[in-house]
Amino acid sequence: MNLEGRIVHRSRGAGGVIEVVDEESVRFLHFATPHKQSAMVLDDPNQLVLPYTRHMMGALLFGEAPRRVLMVGLGGGSMARFLLHHFPECRMDVVEPSRRVVRVAKQFFSIHESTRLVVHLTDGARFAANASSRLHGAYDLILVDAFDREGMAWSVYSRTFFDDCRLLLSRGGVMTCNLSSTNWGDFKMVLDRVTERFSGAVLKLPVAHSNNEIVFAFNDPDFSPDWHGVRVRAVALEAHLAPEMQWGLDFSAFIRKMIRVNIPLWRRLLPFG
Repeated sequence: MNLEGRIVHRSRGAGGVIEVVDEESVRFLHFATPHKQSAMVLDDPNQLVLPYTRHMMGALLFGEAPRRVLMVGLGGGSMARFLLHHFPECRMDVVEPSRRVVRVAKQFFSIHESTRLVVHLTDGARFAANASSRLHGAYDLILVDAFDREGMAWSVYSRTFFDDCRLLLSRGGVMTCNLSSTNWGDFKMVLDRVTERFSGAVLKLPVAHSNNEIVFAFNDPDFSPDWHGVRVRAVALEAHLAPEMQWGLDFSAFIRKMIRVNIPLWRRLLPFG
């Protein structure tokens, strides 16, 4: 496989090839394909470079600053670095089944375990199943970004996994999933599962010019967005995260897209409260 930039690491193992490539000021993680799994600005590691990671932060519009986060799928740890940097009270559990991915993230992507960041070397579904009884309601945000070289990691996207995630979420908590629509049948099946297990309390946010679609699932069967409150929250977030705007972390644009995608036209013609 030919990649642009300078290869700073390549390893091969049971899970395939992992490559780390520097393109000018940005470092990228690849899993044996040209697709960029993760990215980091070398002189500013806390930026969110890839559009899908920025869209996943749309979850911040629907609650207070995250204090306890579960992330399924480490990659290069972009979202972990971002959340820990901007929200000092945030603590994270990160689940990653590949020892090599963890090693690469620590060596090349500024991931450092601490009292605020604990990495669990196990499968996401297994972790959720084991944790759902003893950590009931522990997390206010769950980020699911579980991919391998074949695409979405199917050990994770089951009905049982989503049931466990709902048990792990606090009342009013949000689960955010990065899904791929490359295979429409697989995408539709996972979306239907999320919608079913979260009683329809789901919003979609497609990522422009990509096959990624972000799905937000809310642990409240009566969830209905307060769009006025969400807009107020967007203004506050944009002020707090002003330096990140250069990378397109535009919460107001996310809201406009969510309204367009999730609300029928006839309802959009009515005034929001």
